[in-house]
Amino acid sequence: MASVPADVTRLLRRGTRHDGLVLDLSDDKVKFDIYVIMNRDVNVMETSRAIQKAVAEAMDTMVDIPIDAINIHVEDVVGT
Repeated sequence: MASVPADVTRLLRRGTRHDGLVLDLSDDKVKFDIYVIMNRDVNVMETSRAIQKAVAEAMDTMVDIPIDAINIHVEDVVGT
């Protein structure tokens, strides 16, 4: 996970912030902003969609709160 940029946390004061994750619960819906660093050998689009799917499935299994959005922010691509 990448660090959440400081300007984002300032804008989302209602959200809950953890390293790499901002949650915003409003209007009985949850919005995820997930900040990641990916390896250059992975397909960024496929990996982002896999993260979105995993989060959606976990939320469906654990709690009954509708999801407004799951946004994946690729902060950097690293590799050797």
